[in-house]
Amino acid sequence: MVNIIKSLYVPKDCLQGSEFPTYIIYNRDFKGKIQILFPESVEIKEMYNVGEGDYELRQNELIIEETEVPGYVGAIFKAKKNEKHALSEKIKFVITHNNIHEEIYREILLFRPEVCVSKKPERVIIKEIDGNFSTGAKITVSNEGSGTGILVVTVDGNSEVKKKRPDEMEEFVKRFWEEFDSRLSEVKEEFSEYSRIIEKLIELWKIPAELDKEYMISDEVYMSKTKNAFDNLSEAISYDEDFGYAFAEAFVGAYMVSVNIITEVNSFLNYLNSIADERMILFDAIDVLELEPGVQKFIAEMRVTDLANNSYPPIDVSIELMLDAEKGIKIPVYSIFEWGTRGN
Repeated sequence: MVNIIKSLYVPKDCLQGSEFPTYIIYNRDFKGKIQILFPESVEIKEMYNVGEGDYELRQNELIIEETEVPGYVGAIFKAKKNEKHALSEKIKFVITHNNIHEEIYREILLFRPEVCVSKKPERVIIKEIDGNFSTGAKITVSNEGSGTGILVVTVDGNSEVKKKRPDEMEEFVKRFWEEFDSRLSEVKEEFSEYSRIIEKLIELWKIPAELDKEYMISDEVYMSKTKNAFDNLSEAISYDEDFGYAFAEAFVGAYMVSVNIITEVNSFLNYLNSIADERMILFDAIDVLELEPGVQKFIAEMRVTDLANNSYPPIDVSIELMLDAEKGIKIPVYSIFEWGTRGN
């Protein structure tokens, strides 16, 4: 007996909150019914090669009676955010043709990050010796999930320890934006039809990374707006290569003119490499904490998002910091954290 189904595709995994494609290729002589049964954890977003009125969408079931071109059906699903950070689900495909009935199951893992503080000492002690510093027991942040967590440390206004950009970074940002704005002015004049796209990106880029409450904008909204702005930029670049080249030239040129200000780039890059395997990105890692000798309260929380713009409950990382030194120093914000598997 010849099988009706020739090929079927479902990805092995998908980040919760993201979309994933699926398709089924079958015998072109088939004139029967196609059913796709999917779990509550996903929803259908789009269908391909199926006309309006040629299908019925029930709860967790898609029934297709006819296709525009025989032999193919495609669909886009979206994985919903779930309480579980790893969820194995099955999608069932059924084709019925006369007395022939074929069923195929495909399994997909729906994953997301699961960031938590697995260890937190009562106090982090920082010692300064000959201009260098060492840190004792740190706050251990772990990711039990498979998705990458994007982390931002937000310091409360009542915290005795403040967070700020390094002086070098402040100067770099200032010089970069002055240079980039100048170069983009020429780009906007030459490609005036894309000026609004450029202005929107600049507006979003200039919002501080910590997304302070004074801006009245949440991490989720900010990331969603940023994604839309980059999608618009990507579409414009795909449509007009000359514009894309001019935009990239402006960005790279501004960066190259300004980057020589930063002298701590190598140590920062080494830090980024060290946490890559832990599937976590500390977005404000290069920022510094200003410490004075003695014990001070650090009141802060860690906000977590992921690459699908999902946001998660903030994590309390408030702690006492003790500086054993004769005068105040500044340390990178990442130096009070360590990254690893929960329970280690």
